[in-house]
Amino acid sequence: MEQNVRSLTKNSGILTVANSGMKLMSFLLMPLYTRVLSAADYGVTDTILNLALLAVAAFSLCIDWGVTAFYYDEKTLAYERRITTGSSVFCLLAAGVCLLCAGAARPLSQLLFRTPRYTAGVALGFIYAAVKISYFAFRVGTRMRGRLKSVALFSLAELATLLVLNILLILVFKVGYMAILYANVASQVVCGALYAWGNRGYVRRSCVDRPLLGRVLRYCAPLTPVALLTWFNSFADRYFIGQFHDQTAVGLYGRAFQMVTLLSVFTTAFLASYPAFAYSNARDESKRPQYAVIFDALAGLLAVLAVFITLFAKEILQVMTAPAFHDAYRAVGLLAFGHVFYTLGNVMSYGITIQKNARLYLLVNGSAAVCNVALNLLLVPRFGFVGAAATTCAAQLLAMLLGRPVAEKLFRCNYRWIRALLLLAALLAAGYWGGELPFVLKIPVLAVCVAAVVLLYRDRFGSIRALLRPSAGSAQNGKEQ
Repeated sequence: MEQNVRSLTKNSGILTVANSGMKLMSFLLMPLYTRVLSAADYGVTDTILNLALLAVAAFSLCIDWGVTAFYYDEKTLAYERRITTGSSVFCLLAAGVCLLCAGAARPLSQLLFRTPRYTAGVALGFIYAAVKISYFAFRVGTRMRGRLKSVALFSLAELATLLVLNILLILVFKVGYMAILYANVASQVVCGALYAWGNRGYVRRSCVDRPLLGRVLRYCAPLTPVALLTWFNSFADRYFIGQFHDQTAVGLYGRAFQMVTLLSVFTTAFLASYPAFAYSNARDESKRPQYAVIFDALAGLLAVLAVFITLFAKEILQVMTAPAFHDAYRAVGLLAFGHVFYTLGNVMSYGITIQKNARLYLLVNGSAAVCNVALNLLLVPRFGFVGAAATTCAAQLLAMLLGRPVAEKLFRCNYRWIRALLLLAALLAAGYWGGELPFVLKIPVLAVCVAAVVLLYRDRFGSIRALLRPSAGSAQNGKEQ
């Protein structure tokens, strides 16, 4: 079913509301957590959970990308059952292989932490990854069918489980760093069970279509290096920090990254909703201007949120964390704007996957990874976790800039990316400059930044209103960029 911008906005809003409550509650409990767990404890859990995400990228063979790309090839219930059943069988097999890697937990603990002390934690990390992979196909199918209320409900249950268990295990039973790992595994089990229940009508033993699964895997499996490079550009900095410094520095970096939650509550919801819109309208060239309008609206909104986080990071961390974590504010702005570059790059690069030429991502992400390694080796030894944040921001920006011309050649939408880039660069500088001012002076700085965004995108307000009206489709089809 073709989706319009109103559906995209509604679906993003549903997921944002569902995610924001629990994530905000978890954020508000950070003062309690950081008074029980040390920065080193957080560094260990961040390292293990990021290793788990690497396992997910490696063993899933990008099956979620494959299901997304092929889901609309036929619009029948029988086809939905075939692609869901086949991909879910593959996910269970991949999860089993991932689970076997828990046997290597001891040498991995020695490699990562120079001690076998964290063997149990590394093993839990692989269990977390296996459970997460097991329901990939169900999650993608639910999202592509437009069942965003179900996605929101399942996410809410996942976050609620995580929150409750964190409170019990960290604050009541004082299990230490393992509390975060236990809670994450349990939340994935709950979420996986709900997705399995929600997709029970789409799984049939008789619907295992091996030729279809083969086509999906032939498309997505070669993209695994892309997924690994994407992980590298987003998470490898923790390992550089750990090698050149210690887990305390990793913990500070992780708390700076947690501040980006204020952004990711929205961006995660948007990126979960966007594929259905992007794929369902891809064949209608008259809808291309809508993609550019959405990009501008997203860029303006994220710019405001990112500069707010950067300006007030010091005060927020002073209120929300123990004194040992306050220095993390220095990395927040770079990570926040890096996240914006990542999100906008994702949106502009959809043309690559829409045209099923996603192997081009290998060139884009590979180049960004080379930049990432070079900058980490150059900056982390001297500047620590702040240098790692600068490296992440630069790598995400480079990936955005390299992916844009390739995607535009395949799927032209005339994104106004130069305008967005100049705005974000100016606001990043303003955020860091204003972030060192007294609190009362930061408010007018924020007001000026918001005014700049409004002025820069004022020509889009009419287009956005038109797209959100029920008759938006016919009204906008003929509009030029």
